[in-house]
Amino acid sequence: MRQIMEVKLLRPRRADPQAIPILVNGIEPAIINVASMCGRRAMPAWSEYSASKYALCGLTEALARQLARFDIDILLIVPASLKVSFRSTSAFGGEGEDRIRQGDAAADVAARIVRSLQKNKTETWIGSDTQWMLRVNRWFPRFVDYMLARKVRKLYEAG
Repeated sequence: MRQIMEVKLLRPRRADPQAIPILVNGIEPAIINVASMCGRRAMPAWSEYSASKYALCGLTEALARQLARFDIDILLIVPASLKVSFRSTSAFGGEGEDRIRQGDAAADVAARIVRSLQKNKTETWIGSDTQWMLRVNRWFPRFVDYMLARKVRKLYEAG
């Protein structure tokens, strides 16, 4: 939990005090924080990650109000997941095979971030999973709870 909070919340926060004096003198200054869909809707089995991303979303919202006096824009990017390759770890402690996690291509996410910056969009949801989950969750949170619980039950039945 400490390591996740350090990487996902505290490191981005430590950069702000150093950047603000530079940004104050900039032309159209902005800070962009990349959170996650889990920062707007906690996901089962990802409690620590979700908590760190919720905290980053809250920090971003607070900084937006705090830095408004300096005309520094604060943008929050909320992607679902990125398509990345990684080396899995086998259940027996050794290295597993190379895998590719499904998600949005990094270049596509980067392009959306640039567009959000150009449009000065305060919060941008990226990816169809994010759009679906957060829109449905806004009006039918119990339905999303039900669907997530159902998925978790199936995962545990299979294991």
